[in-house]
Amino acid sequence: MKPLLVTLGTIGVLITTSQLLRHTSVVLMPPTASVLDKFDDKPDKDNVPTLSIEELTKQYEDVRGKVKVLDAGKTEDEHNKVDIWTEPYKTENKLRTAIQTWENRNRDVAEVHFFWWCGFLFVVFGSIGFAVALLTTGVVQMLYGTCPAIRFLGGVPEFERLVMWKLVYSSFTFFVLFFLWAYLDRITKRDA
Repeated sequence: MKPLLVTLGTIGVLITTSQLLRHTSVVLMPPTASVLDKFDDKPDKDNVPTLSIEELTKQYEDVRGKVKVLDAGKTEDEHNKVDIWTEPYKTENKLRTAIQTWENRNRDVAEVHFFWWCGFLFVVFGSIGFAVALLTTGVVQMLYGTCPAIRFLGGVPEFERLVMWKLVYSSFTFFVLFFLWAYLDRITKRDA
């Protein structure tokens, strides 16, 4: 039993430490601008990824109204021939993508909370009943909940919120693992 606990503890600490360091580096290292930014002919006046969902929705409603006015009375063929790279179609597409990105990031944050707390409950129940299967399941869920996110374009504030929560939960998981390791070590020594 003790070798299994040592192995699981070691694997858990290795994974948690690497995640903790990764999340810390993302939080502490400031985003850098591209060297190519100075060559942009027409910089964005409104940085869409930094807007709140309310601001995005308001802007989308306005642009969507303009698109409906332009599309009114058009046949199916005329509608299919519309150049989506001209205004207001271009802005509508950009805002739609930003809203979808914001919603996906918000969903990611909710999943972090859900998986981490479910894992924590498994750890608690496993500690009470000293069930290694529940402990292992709980730790795996906690680790899964804090696994690194892949950064896509857009949704910068939501990504930062996601990484901050992952950093917090990775830190908690790290301390829970050490507490469990010491607790289980004490129990195995007492029973030996």
